[in-house]
Amino acid sequence: FQNALFASAATLNTQFCLITKRDGTIVYFDPNFQKLFPGFAKMDNRAIDTLLDAGRVSKEDQKTVFDAFEKGGFHKVVFPIRTGDGITIKIILMIDPLPRPSGFFLLRAREYIEKRSDGSGVTV
Repeated sequence: FQNALFASAATLNTQFCLITKRDGTIVYFDPNFQKLFPGFAKMDNRAIDTLLDAGRVSKEDQKTVFDAFEKGGFHKVVFPIRTGDGITIKIILMIDPLPRPSGFFLLRAREYIEKRSDGSGVTV
């Protein structure tokens, strides 16, 4: 029951949710992640660098993600990523260190929607 509750809470308002070790090894991914990247679960190396490479994320954006792991603390990174079916989506990845157990990060991705003006100066 607790696992189902956790999985449901972690995926609220997200494209996908991951938990990684500080070294980038992915220890948990939610069902939404599995839908976006169906072949990833079958890979031998399930690490964040493998995901970013497979998703054709630029080296500059990859470095920003890895720097967030190094620095700790909460970070947001915006970048395009290619899904398993070849569609590129722009996401905002929120990286949060978990206080307990230490050395783990919660990564939540949402679709990034750029702010637009409706012409009257009001941002929608």
